[in-house]
Order: sequence, then C-alpha cells, then structure tokens
Amino acid sequence: MENAPKTIEPKRKHLQILRHLVQAASERILIMSCGDINSDNVVHIVTTTLAQEVHSSAGTSSPNSPGNGSDLLEGNNEVGSGLQAELFEQKVAKLVSLLGDLSHDEHVR
Repeated sequence: MENAPKTIEPKRKHLQILRHLVQAASERILIMSCGDINSDNVVHIVTTTLAQEVHSSAGTSSPNSPGNGSDLLEGNNEVGSGLQAELFEQKVAKLVSLLGDLSHDEHVR
C-alpha cells in the first residue's frame, strides 16, 4: 500500500493544475478535460476543475474494454458493430445524465 498515496496525489495535483488553467483562461479560450474520463469520475473532475467541457471515449478506447471494437478486427461483423454502437450510446447517455444532474451552483464552486 506504499504506492497508494503516490498514485492518488499526482491525480489530485493534475486536477488542481487544470482548475488553475481553466480559471486563468476565463472565457477567452476553452480548456477541455480529457483522459480516462468515465461515469465513475466525470462529476468529480468537472466539479474540481470547473471545466465546461470534457472529452471522453466513454471507456471504449481501453484495449480491455468490452465493446471497444477489437472484435471487429477479424472481419466485418455487423452484429458486433451494432452492439458496440449501442454500448457506446449507453455509456455516453450515462455521462450526459450525470452531467445534466449537476446544478450550476455545484459546477461553479
């Protein structure tokens, strides 16, 4: 467990740096959060950084993620493609729902 603080601390530090960049940019440019954003952490990232927008693959860019498209490499698989699209849409809908549930006051604290 010695490594736990080392892995948690850089993430916290990175979120604080991103928050500083968002505040410094004000409304002149858009600073977008990205990288490993999913339904488990999107609310925390948005409320911590105050970012107005996020970029996410909704978990489909990880090689081990179900529905990432790796099953389509062996040929044209319309059923797999349809299931992949449906899974992606469900993940995106969950992100949208979570972000939609944030009130303006929660987002800008």
